[in-house]
Amino acid sequence: MADQDPVAWNVDLEVSLFHAMKKHKPVGVNRHFQMAFIYSILNSSINRRITCKQIWEKLSTLYDLQALNESEISPFPNKQVDFSLPETEFSMLITKVVSSNKNPVARHENVKDQQKDKELVKEREGHKEKDRDRDSHREKDSIKDKDRHREKDRDTYKDSHRDKESHKEKDRDSHKERESLRDKHEREKESAKSDKKSRKDRDRHRERSSSKSKRERDRDSSPKGSRKRTRNLPEPVPKLKEEGAPTPKRARRI
Repeated sequence: MADQDPVAWNVDLEVSLFHAMKKHKPVGVNRHFQMAFIYSILNSSINRRITCKQIWEKLSTLYDLQALNESEISPFPNKQVDFSLPETEFSMLITKVVSSNKNPVARHENVKDQQKDKELVKEREGHKEKDRDRDSHREKDSIKDKDRHREKDRDTYKDSHRDKESHKEKDRDSHKERESLRDKHEREKESAKSDKKSRKDRDRHRERSSSKSKRERDRDSSPKGSRKRTRNLPEPVPKLKEEGAPTPKRARRI
């Protein structure tokens, strides 16, 4: 059912409305808040939907709501007084407004003053816009400068990194050269030692061979039969000892 359709208030519906209004009185300053509670309780207890407007219409037929609101005591009473500017602070403005209302010339001057004020406001707004544009341009320039500085810093960092890498490569190359020179010196030392050893071995071999050849030459140069071979000779027969003669010595074997 639509909200604007009329509601047929039967006895059951009115009883449910009164039950909803038990603890909530739709009168006074807080009447709209109380109506929200009544609305929720009533719609939860019935099978149809009723709006707050329809509930207010039904209550207006039953009660004099305006009189009830007036009779209700306000928790924060305030006296209604016409508004007026204090003369001690706004006396110049009050006299100006009163004189402008009475005098058409002054009213025209007030219109001119208003136009001037509007123009001044427009000029101020234009100055503000110009200042904003300047600030935006300055911000953009500062951002560009920051980007340039960052690029320069990156380039310098890259150059320094390259220099470091080149120095490292040079150090590696120098280290390799040192290692190669060290290995070369060690090889030369080892080769010199081996050459020295081989020379000594050659000299010894030459000495041995020369001594051997010398012996062979001496053996070949000596005449045959010059040597006495006493090994194969028979031993001499010993003579009889004479009285007073010395005993002969036994010949040595050569």
